[in-house]
Amino acid sequence: MDPTEVESYLEKNLSWRAVSAIEDGDDPLSSKLIIMARLPQTKISVAKGSVHQPDDDSELSTYDKYTPMWRATQGKPGGAREGD
Repeated sequence: MDPTEVESYLEKNLSWRAVSAIEDGDDPLSSKLIIMARLPQTKISVAKGSVHQPDDDSELSTYDKYTPMWRATQGKPGGAREGD
């Protein structure tokens, strides 16, 4: 897929939720959904970029050429938009 196809796919299918951990002795994995409107400073964003993975496993990968994919998140609660 080219980046435009990926961005279109994410625009239609990407979603997220904010949760808060709850202390519950019976269920240590309990959580509570947080309404995104209660987190006005939170901005979810998506970016595309390049990675170089060296042949030598002892070397770290390098990442560069990141650009935002605004359509993937704009217009959704908590989604970043151009200018954020």
